[in-house]
Amino acid sequence: MAKSNILRWMDIELSRRETNPDHSFYRHKVLAEGDSWFTIGGVPVWNLLYSLDFPGTSIVVTLAKPGDTLKSMAEICNNSELRFAMDKLHGYDWDAILLSAGGNDLIDYASGKTTEDSILIPPETRGAVNSAADYVDQSKLAQLMEYIKDGYRRVVALRDGPKSSCAGAPVIVHTYDLVTPTNSPATIGPIVMGPWLFPALQRANIPTTDWIVLADYLLSVLRDTLLELAVPGAKQLANFHVVDTQGTITRAALGSVGESNDWLNEIHPTKDGYEKLAIKLSAKLGALLP
Repeated sequence: MAKSNILRWMDIELSRRETNPDHSFYRHKVLAEGDSWFTIGGVPVWNLLYSLDFPGTSIVVTLAKPGDTLKSMAEICNNSELRFAMDKLHGYDWDAILLSAGGNDLIDYASGKTTEDSILIPPETRGAVNSAADYVDQSKLAQLMEYIKDGYRRVVALRDGPKSSCAGAPVIVHTYDLVTPTNSPATIGPIVMGPWLFPALQRANIPTTDWIVLADYLLSVLRDTLLELAVPGAKQLANFHVVDTQGTITRAALGSVGESNDWLNEIHPTKDGYEKLAIKLSAKLGALLP
């Protein structure tokens, strides 16, 4: 297994071996798109792509950009660069497509940024609470999961469309590990982004004692939703692979501020955390790429 050369779409320069996806030096060329876990050139400087091992020398072109912390499925599906990169005339015959998506949609709808669609039930209408599920509007949560699944279906349809440069290439996605709602934002110099779940649960009057079980419940529902897309049957997407990484890294301590265990901030792992997650993704890459 070997590390890859990772660059942004805007950095492709065909006259240079280092930045030419079609150069014979590379055994595999991989396209990556998604949220901040796939971003390069931002803060934190490390991400999941840097931790991956590939079977042979590979080039990875990522469409994720700094600031894509909360990139949603809608942004990914409508990304003109993604369509360009997978087009016969302008794109490349990718050997695999890596996607990191869905987690930000869940956070967005839990955070109350879209008030009318928030999946958390307002405290004044909540009633008795017997489990984490009682804090959540199940109808809205189900709609959100269908929206996320539809987003992945749209990407697969684009991959297999008549203008595609990479029809049938394996799509590889990951589940999200269990986060702890903490007052730990991501910082880029004077710019502070987040935290995300921490203020949302405060606004929703969720007892602190239930923060972890509620976050685990939401991320477990998302995990099951993603895994469903790869289960053999009528709903299975062709050559679509979900690597279940949930439960791999050590969660942050409740009440912590800043880095804690395998988490650099509330929703981004540390370098060591990414390395642990990458072991499972790298195994899948080794099985799918010749």
